[in-house]
Amino acid sequence: MALEKSVLTLKEIEKVLRDKYGIDNIQDIIHIDNSSANCYHIICTDKQYFLKEIQSNYSYEKVQEEYKINKFLKKRDIPTSEFYKTFNGKYIWEYKNHIFHLQSFIEGTTYKMNTAPKWLIKDSAIYLGKIHNELKGYPNVKDRFGERLFLESNIQRAKEIYEDLIEKSRNVKDESIRLKIVEDLKFRLSILPKITKFQFDYDKFTVSNSQGDYSLLQIICGENKINAIIDFTDSCSLPICWEIIRSYTYADPKCKEGLQIDIDNFKEYIKLYLEHNLISPYDVKMMPYLYYFHLARSSFGYKQYILSPEKYNEELLQFGFWRTNMCRWLDKNVELLSKELEDEFCNT
Repeated sequence: MALEKSVLTLKEIEKVLRDKYGIDNIQDIIHIDNSSANCYHIICTDKQYFLKEIQSNYSYEKVQEEYKINKFLKKRDIPTSEFYKTFNGKYIWEYKNHIFHLQSFIEGTTYKMNTAPKWLIKDSAIYLGKIHNELKGYPNVKDRFGERLFLESNIQRAKEIYEDLIEKSRNVKDESIRLKIVEDLKFRLSILPKITKFQFDYDKFTVSNSQGDYSLLQIICGENKINAIIDFTDSCSLPICWEIIRSYTYADPKCKEGLQIDIDNFKEYIKLYLEHNLISPYDVKMMPYLYYFHLARSSFGYKQYILSPEKYNEELLQFGFWRTNMCRWLDKNVELLSKELEDEFCNT
């Protein structure tokens, strides 16, 4: 679901598309529900388009990188969408303090989290490797994390947020949901001292340009094939091993509800990735710890639901539950997973 209310009415959409692109034969406008941004399927008599309204926390400078990366990857046989210019030659534009762009509409299916068939898990790993490899040739974009990720102040801040959310969860009307939220947040508080003991050396990670939010929701599928990979709004430089493990856990049905990582399946995912891009032994060893560290500090899902219950539904909260379950599994198995990956990929 969209994280913000759209600033456009359907009539305004018709007007801006006519004024900016000369599109005046619109038959239907369909709001797309499976995105954190407000997105629209524009159906015309002769063509179909995809209009995206970017969330207000994205700057103009940040968003303008997306169409450049799309163009760069398209030339290198990575299937993605085409951006259209306005009459003024702009790929992105502002309206009511929000940023918009218009892309080609790509037919296909988007799979929900942890519902990927085997062929899609395979192809997802392959395309992630290809994207990372191709983006090495793209000018460096902003580092999403940096060494600041591991500052003790960030963990202290997470502690304060969890304590505040526990206090404010009193306003949740459904008692069973409230009790579940409190249980999860107390567990998260209990693991913060553990993750402070992890020893990371950010300079040893392979930090490279990436899609930044690679998952099933960004992959449009045809029949047993990927039609396109979309949404490079969050493109950035980051430790690419983080995106490998994250994308796998979002895809495999074995990770449903965040209850486990199937180690053998994950090894196969990495093998397919490595056919197209390389990571270091340090990446292999530390990616479970990095993923656990990142998940353990995030209040996403809980924060939105507790502070704005009138705005956010339970779907976002369920995602928070998923992430906490994954923390529970990693809390018990992070060392095992790291050793299994080391034995498989670093000791041969």
